[in-house]
Amino acid sequence: MTPLHPRQAPPRIMSRRRAAALLAGLTTALAALGLPIVRRERRRRLDSTHSAAPPDPSPVARSLLGRLAAFAGALHGDRLDAGDKRSLEDDLEFVLQTDGGWRPEFLQAADYIDRLARRHQAADFERAPEAVQELVIDQVMRLPVDGRRSQILALISADERTRRRLRGGIVPVLATAYRASAGAWRRRGYQRRPGFPGDPSDYTRQGPTYPC
Repeated sequence: MTPLHPRQAPPRIMSRRRAAALLAGLTTALAALGLPIVRRERRRRLDSTHSAAPPDPSPVARSLLGRLAAFAGALHGDRLDAGDKRSLEDDLEFVLQTDGGWRPEFLQAADYIDRLARRHQAADFERAPEAVQELVIDQVMRLPVDGRRSQILALISADERTRRRLRGGIVPVLATAYRASAGAWRRRGYQRRPGFPGDPSDYTRQGPTYPC
């Protein structure tokens, strides 16, 4: 038999105990490195707060403003006519220009409500029949976003993350804009919203009568 070279040695076979210990060590190291990443990603997916940004005075696409104005009206059971819609669009554009962080969030929300409308065979939310708009509003507003079900779903569903952002920040902004709009003031019985010029003799006429 040919002898082994003096510098050669037979290969050592790692014992099962040593292999298991090495595997456990690698697993622990990977977990230690990966756990912060997993936690950061989880926080990111569950975070539904608005990310403010500097003012952006550039014009906003009317298509985006129209979709969100229609949604704001539908939230209050109001299908806006052309004049009221245009007025509310201008108000929403001011919001988006004052805080540029709303632009990507509003666009994401508008795309989301359009997807919901298309699931009910509508072209988009703005042109959907009132019955379809009501179904979309129900899908957005009915289920709570602070429960365990929403949190679990948000970890795997981009739509649920958008719905949470809608409920958490965008819906309150849209509701505030709508309630201060010209259309909302007319629904309350006024000819125009406060602070806007009009007929100076309006105060001499009897105002609307409200039921007790």
